[in-house]
Amino acid sequence: MTFHFTIHTNKGSIKAELLDEDSNELIGTIEDDTQLNIPKDSTYRIKVIGDNHGGNFSLSWELS
Repeated sequence: MTFHFTIHTNKGSIKAELLDEDSNELIGTIEDDTQLNIPKDSTYRIKVIGDNHGGNFSLSWELS
């Protein structure tokens, strides 16, 4: 799996994390072109956290 995370920030900060089905953190901060081998079929969550963020972002992923 490859993540694409593009951020345009005018103020504040923003980050994205990947969590497993038990809310354990698999990736603390998703960067652009972050790659991860997902070992099993399950439910995963992407959590986007903003701190007074002004701007925009785009987050996508592709399975490989």
